[in-house]
Amino acid sequence: MTPRVTVYISPDHDLYHTSLFLSGLSALATRNAIVLEYVIPTGDAAWLAADPIVISLDIHAGRLRRVAVDLRDGLGLSRPILDRVELYLKRAFFVPELDRLPHDLAIRVVPFGLNFALRSGRSTVRLLAALGPRLVGRGRAGLRKLRQFLTTPAARAFEQGPDVALEAKVAFQTRLWTAAEVPPEEVEPLNAGRVAMVRALKSAFGKRFVGGLMPTPLALSQFPGEVTPHPSNYSAYLAVKKRCLVSVYTRGVEHSLAFKLGETLAASQCLVSVPLRYELPSPLVASRHFLPFETPAGCLEACQRLLDSPALASEMRRANHAYYLSEVEPAAHAAKVLARCLESTSS
Repeated sequence: MTPRVTVYISPDHDLYHTSLFLSGLSALATRNAIVLEYVIPTGDAAWLAADPIVISLDIHAGRLRRVAVDLRDGLGLSRPILDRVELYLKRAFFVPELDRLPHDLAIRVVPFGLNFALRSGRSTVRLLAALGPRLVGRGRAGLRKLRQFLTTPAARAFEQGPDVALEAKVAFQTRLWTAAEVPPEEVEPLNAGRVAMVRALKSAFGKRFVGGLMPTPLALSQFPGEVTPHPSNYSAYLAVKKRCLVSVYTRGVEHSLAFKLGETLAASQCLVSVPLRYELPSPLVASRHFLPFETPAGCLEACQRLLDSPALASEMRRANHAYYLSEVEPAAHAAKVLARCLESTSS
């Protein structure tokens, strides 16, 4: 029996954070692996789409299974949804957060995995058919949301195989935040860490360093010497970043599993990363998928080790390409989510 999947969605949904998962479901439907429909719930069912960062699903395969995918950056649970679903897949999966829940709710929460924003032609058609007229009807706000979605790159902008020749360079392009954009307690540790990392990489690698601070008003006024000379347009920067052998990852807002993790794996690049706070369904393994660091000096050492060792770099690139194809590529990721939902709720 081909599973039928009903996605509950509304014009209030965050189309950026949900785009990869919806692209994966669309790809599975195109392959006839599932039958897919989008529904805008109303009345007593409106709770199914009440959280703009959570996708609620009904999976019809022998019996009905109702599940949810929470794609928020950090901690927090949508309790009205968690209380009513069998399984709740959470991008920012953090065991200490679950310790505060009743046992019957805690056991429903499992890790979702990595996420970043991309769309496909077919997923775009499905989404526009479901939400396009309603978003247009909202005027400028709806059109801004549509524009952000429609300018999200396709998978080909991120993907390349492990045999593509790359330059012996290190990529780290990042942005600074203000208290109006992130929790105030996050501003200082995030910004100070990112400025220090840019300075260290620039000093150590010179022209072999690709990146810097995004040219926001804050960066331009306070750290003009660290502002990137490279493109800051997303698609243009991706094309530059993909040519670099090594990509550096520092923690995101609220320790989120930032989009650049998935983007690095999609590009079959080597990864140098801080330890990850949130858990993945399939862990990234130190020395295989990434070299870990705790300080700027440790980051420089790890980057240099990869630049000096073509064999190690080639091994890591192949491992990261395999991880992407198995765990992050939209159709593969969506298929694993559905399989886990069917397995976990079968008893």
